Amino acid sequence: MMHEEAPAAALDIPPLKHPWIPHGVDHRRDFARAGLIHIAAIVGPFFTGADPAAIALCVGLYWVRMFGVTAGYHRYFSHRTYKMGRAMQLGMALLAMSSMQKGVVWWARNHRHHHRFSDKPNDIHSVKQQGFWHAHLG
Repeated sequence: MMHEEAPAAALDIPPLKHPWIPHGVDHRRDFARAGLIHIAAIVGPFFTGADPAAIALCVGLYWVRMFGVTAGYHRYFSHRTYKMGRAMQLGMALLAMSSMQKGVVWWARNHRHHHRFSDKPNDIHSVKQQGFWHAHLG
């Protein structure tokens, strides 16, 4: 049985719409809140009397979580760059989710969509379409 080619319109993928993020909304207040959280994390230890071991632990855990995002969310779950057993997948997913960057399926779906439509109108993380701040924080 011969397969006919699907019409071009049938292959079009609709843009991702996030019901919790209305398009055209000014996100400056959200960016300010995110900035204040990061400033507090950097300045806070000087006012709380945190010892160097606690600061080193925080910095070390930051790097471990960023490894989870890069190796887990990005390289494994989005691009399937390498193979893992189920236990390692679970461990990598939990490590990546500890970074508070949403869940595995959400991250991989949005990242694959971003690569499919890089710098085109449907790209939800395009610097050219939405600007620098929206691409990185929006």
